[in-house]
Amino acid sequence: MTDFIQLDPADPVLHLDAGASLPDLIACALKRINTGKELLNSMTCVRLADADTQDLNSVCDAAYRLIEDGSQVLVLAERRLQRERKGVAVNR
Repeated sequence: MTDFIQLDPADPVLHLDAGASLPDLIACALKRINTGKELLNSMTCVRLADADTQDLNSVCDAAYRLIEDGSQVLVLAERRLQRERKGVAVNR
């Protein structure tokens, strides 16, 4: 049976497969973190005087969510790696 962990307590829909392989978890985390970084990097090209406040808020919120999700996946991967090194085969 697959073990799913809710990513955001405020969002009952998005879940993480805690049984995914470590390479898959790390790849997922890196993709989300790098995409969030790219969004934030694109903001460095924006002239604040010309930017719409709502657009800025939306891009920053999206970047935050991507980086937060990636960070949570990395925490899970780190826990799994530590337990596997200790010889304990558990998902959480």
